[in-house]
Amino acid sequence: CVGIINDTVKELQCKSILEVGCNVGNNLFYFRGLAVHGIDASEYAINLARIKYPFVVFRVGQAQELPYEDKSFDMVFTRGVIIHIEPQDRNKVMKELLRVSKKYIMNIEYFGEEGKPKYWRDGDKYTWYTNMPQIWKNHNVKIIQDYDIPLDVDPDNVRLTLVEKV
Repeated sequence: CVGIINDTVKELQCKSILEVGCNVGNNLFYFRGLAVHGIDASEYAINLARIKYPFVVFRVGQAQELPYEDKSFDMVFTRGVIIHIEPQDRNKVMKELLRVSKKYIMNIEYFGEEGKPKYWRDGDKYTWYTNMPQIWKNHNVKIIQDYDIPLDVDPDNVRLTLVEKV
């Protein structure tokens, strides 16, 4: 999926990007030369990310309250993050993604029936499937792309949704 993210950023000529829920920053390593930022709730993950990718500006923070100015980034993206946000809290996250984006937001998330529990890897915690086009319907955006990621690229049932602010 990193190649897909990279290709999309280049195609849209984005100069500044933010990954929300970046973990240790592995989705950001292609972006040298751009204004690259990552944020994650885990201080441990961010400390590792700073060592691995010193050219990226990392911060500890929550998706529900992003510590950035309005319209700070050409592209804001998530990969496997919205699934961890409880369905009743998603609207707040979506508003934050919109607020800090100048133009584009991309989500690569597990696709399924919106709000249905998805049991996570350790078996006892769960996340929720997402239907990003359905979630985005309540916001002032235009869906540019919406497609399943091929299983040979990502073996989980994930879907890429790219929206543009209207």
